Amino acid sequence: MMSVMIEFAVFFLVLFFLLPSVLIFLMVVREIVLHVRKPARWQKTTGGELTG
Repeated sequence: MMSVMIEFAVFFLVLFFLLPSVLIFLMVVREIVLHVRKPARWQKTTGGELTG
């Protein structure tokens, strides 16, 4: 009986703490990647427009 309770406790820990933290981490990494990639494209396009 005790092992079943420990199993449920570990399951709920993973479900409510680890899973959201992984999702938040992925969202932050995605925002950083998009933020880093967009200015590079913007600089390339404006550089071409300014010289032309």
